[in-house]
Amino acid sequence: MLTIAMAGPLTAENPERDLQACAHHYDNISRLAEETFGTESRQAVKQMGLTEPDGCAVYAEFEDQGLLIFVSEHQDRKGAEKTWRELVAEYQKKMRRERDTDGGKQVSMKLESQEFLMRALTPGLVDAGGYIGNIKCRWVNLTVACAASFTVAASKIEVREDSAEYWPFPKWPEYVDNL
Repeated sequence: MLTIAMAGPLTAENPERDLQACAHHYDNISRLAEETFGTESRQAVKQMGLTEPDGCAVYAEFEDQGLLIFVSEHQDRKGAEKTWRELVAEYQKKMRRERDTDGGKQVSMKLESQEFLMRALTPGLVDAGGYIGNIKCRWVNLTVACAASFTVAASKIEVREDSAEYWPFPKWPEYVDNL
């Protein structure tokens, strides 16, 4: 499961849940995957029903390319808010832990009420088998979404010392921006 984006809040899968609320995200992300990585990449896009909080989710992890996306739709605002709060808390904890480790890893997190951008300026914030380069998350109405880039041996992503944001596939964070 997507350790990097799900961060715990959406672990209760419900196979009986109606996935219709996520159908447009599934179609859009499948199309974006095919456009970015080719026809076979559509198979990496998955849907699931959620029990706690109620709703559904669409997710895809393109490990070799160092990219992941996650979108959840909730039955009510309370469910979306719960997911958002748990997600933010998890990444704040990860950031504090990395800053406190030997070597003082440089990690920045810009948090607004319903959006955050987290960047690693030096290698170190490890998740899902690689170093997080960037992660962007948003909460809009009943939807919570994240796109992340992370370094893996086969990806072309590297965490750099400069201050420029680095997204190797810009359409993915744009999807989160345009919810």
